[in-house]
Amino acid sequence: MIVNTPAPPKPTTDASAVSPQDKQAISDLLAQYAASFEHKDAKKLQELWPGIGKDLLKKIKTAYGANTRVSFSNLGFSRLADGKVQVSCTQSVQSDQMKVPSAKTNFSILVNQKGGSWVINFIPLNE
Repeated sequence: MIVNTPAPPKPTTDASAVSPQDKQAISDLLAQYAASFEHKDAKKLQELWPGIGKDLLKKIKTAYGANTRVSFSNLGFSRLADGKVQVSCTQSVQSDQMKVPSAKTNFSILVNQKGGSWVINFIPLNE
């Protein structure tokens, strides 16, 4: 599956601009996203990523086998000028159909605060 998405903007400030509490909340958000992805919980995915779009949500629900797991590690945080936070990380995808988990380094996710909670703004889903 190929999804064309624009690259996220480059960070304009350093990780110190993201508080330890926000880093933990963002880490928790990504863990919740991974669990929701694994369980194909469309309602929860939309809560965590409000702008996901119905077509993309359908692709997530149908493109992967029932036992697909996603995880994020080596998280780095940079606040952008518009208040969003860019999370650089390694994304790993593992499924029963793959003998070896795939890992993408230099993977960037954008998150922002909405109503006092962190939500996902952008995840590149290019395969």
